Amino acid sequence: MLHTTHHYVRSFKLALEEMEVPDHKVFINADKRPEGEHARRFNAPVANEVGVVMVGEQHGSRDIVLKQRDHQLTRIKETHRAYDCLQYPLMFVRGEDGYNFELYQVDPKTKIATNKKVSCKDFYAYHLIERENTFNHILRFKQVLSQFLVDMFAEIETESLLYVRLNQIKPRAADYIHLQDAINADGHAQNVGQQVILPSSHIGSPRYMHACCQDAMAYVRKYGRPDLFITFTCNPKWQEIQNELFDGQTHYDRHDLTARVFHEKHMKLIWLLRHGKIFGELQCFMSTIEWQKRGLPHSHTLI
Repeated sequence: MLHTTHHYVRSFKLALEEMEVPDHKVFINADKRPEGEHARRFNAPVANEVGVVMVGEQHGSRDIVLKQRDHQLTRIKETHRAYDCLQYPLMFVRGEDGYNFELYQVDPKTKIATNKKVSCKDFYAYHLIERENTFNHILRFKQVLSQFLVDMFAEIETESLLYVRLNQIKPRAADYIHLQDAINADGHAQNVGQQVILPSSHIGSPRYMHACCQDAMAYVRKYGRPDLFITFTCNPKWQEIQNELFDGQTHYDRHDLTARVFHEKHMKLIWLLRHGKIFGELQCFMSTIEWQKRGLPHSHTLI
């Protein structure tokens, strides 16, 4: 089917054509392990999660290297329009274009493209929505969907970091309160080079975390210590989750669904605390969301 629908398949050599088929068979016995090795080293995985490790230092690219039928090598960057369909050929069997830097927003009234570009996050958020009278096959790939979500979030983070790195001329070091951390690396040869400053607007950066901590301390200084510590946990048995699962799916197969339902319920909880006054007049609150080991989110809120 890919030979007839996926136009990239006709341009590149398939891995099957390059692989030598061995004349022996391999059998894996889960109950056997090499002598002298720790038993838990060979335990079968039990987690239903997919993760990615992104180191802070310079690392190799996540590009795809393909071999054309004329034996020439072609490198496909993760921001190339063909990255998605080449990395997940069964998910995009027609070779559909993925995200790239040349996508522009369209005015919903005039249907004319504007000069504002579509962000990577908005692009994939659009494709992860189940709409009426539309069959979204991406949401039916179960564990492959989990890998796809993690892979695309890594692409979103890469795009954000690339923007910060290419726009270092605009922010001035004198504008940062903690200028000392910009000169702590002096005298170390391994830190020679251009320094990239992550602003507080980048979620998860040291300045972002420091700003959140300072906001929390300011609340305590003005209003005193919190009165209540509220933990709100996602329940995979919620009807809003169970009713939207497709046949044969569990909540582990739809992290997008559990995250969306939890977000809506968490926002409802915050609304009740602020405007419902179920605990009286609310002066201030602080809230953070974490992920449990079982793969579901939960929030901690101080009021």
